[in-house]
Amino acid sequence: MENFGFLSILPIIIAVAMAIKTKNVILSLFTSVFAGVMILLNYNPLATTKALMTDYFLKQLTDSYNAGVIVLMLFIGGFIELMMRSGGAYAFAQSVGKLINSKTKAQLAAYLAGIIIFFSDLGTPLIVGPIFAPFFKKLKVSKEKLAFILDSTSSPIAVLVPFIGWGVFIIGLLQKEFETLGLTISDYGAFVKAIPFNIYPILALVIIPALALMKLDFGPMKVAEENIANDIELEIKEKKEYIVENAKPIYVWLPILILAWSLGTVNKHLGSADYIVHFMKSINLSGGLIPAIAFILGCIISFATGSSWGTYSIMIPIVIPMAMTLNAPLYVTIGAILSGGLFGDHCSPISDTTILASAGSGCSHIEHVRTQIFYAILNGILAFIGFLVGGFFQSYIILIVCIIIQISILVSIKIKQKI
Repeated sequence: MENFGFLSILPIIIAVAMAIKTKNVILSLFTSVFAGVMILLNYNPLATTKALMTDYFLKQLTDSYNAGVIVLMLFIGGFIELMMRSGGAYAFAQSVGKLINSKTKAQLAAYLAGIIIFFSDLGTPLIVGPIFAPFFKKLKVSKEKLAFILDSTSSPIAVLVPFIGWGVFIIGLLQKEFETLGLTISDYGAFVKAIPFNIYPILALVIIPALALMKLDFGPMKVAEENIANDIELEIKEKKEYIVENAKPIYVWLPILILAWSLGTVNKHLGSADYIVHFMKSINLSGGLIPAIAFILGCIISFATGSSWGTYSIMIPIVIPMAMTLNAPLYVTIGAILSGGLFGDHCSPISDTTILASAGSGCSHIEHVRTQIFYAILNGILAFIGFLVGGFFQSYIILIVCIIIQISILVSIKIKQKI
């Protein structure tokens, strides 16, 4: 593979920077993919345009996994439409409507529903979102908060369950590395033993009921909650925008998905992940630092690509041998890889689950990313500290300490807000 050096990460920089600047994810993704293919094809615009259609967009549609995701999306969409038209959602709303009579109960109910539908990280936002949106609107809880709950109970749950798609995929990657290294470690057992060290997704799950029960918000989410409570005109404006942008939902999520997949393929062809990893490997470090480094590297790659699965495919074959060679704690390292890869899937503006959480709640996508990122960063910092310590002292107590620190920080923020 040709070495593109710094140019290999240029599409990643373009995608993230434009998404933040223009607030148009489709334009940002298209521009970054086009730039990446231009680099691959020696800056030939005509060849780039042709390659985009035949070698990228069309291949993404015909890829077996991608096609399965699209079919699942259509199936879930049809199921939701059937549920709505048959009155199923309305009947459910009526049956629990008397119980959901406060902002706290609405958030906890959506949270529990998201956990129950653990079998599909893609299905959770599209099933739970439309059901609970009326309750959130009635009780004046923002769409941003609903999007946050949907996003935090989709992929964070999926990465902790060994017998659904995510778990099976990860266990398969681990099995291949253990076999290559001649290890007799159980791949399934390693996944299960790494769950208590999967710090980031667990913190993402813990923070939701903590915020709801404390009636606490901070950062842009606090502003969103204040707006929905006090600014009726803003709510009407957002409603109009949602109707226009989602009149044909397939026109929204299908090109977002195809472009995100294409960007991942372009990054692979450019060797962007290899460039980042090679830089990290060139530094001689203690084995105890491997989990913390794996987490940071996973966060960078997953946030830039919006793909946990792609990040795991890159990181596991590289980090597991490094961990074994440098005598790093295996289960902490696995937890760090999974946590880092989950960070981007949870909050990257080009992640499919982040996009679907926005769509399922009827929230502006950029507003969802902007309001959620503060909570994600808090959990990310705590997870990094946990992996930094865990690299030298492998103990399940680390997770408990991280949760205690998280709750303590939230309590201190609550106290400061009251002063």
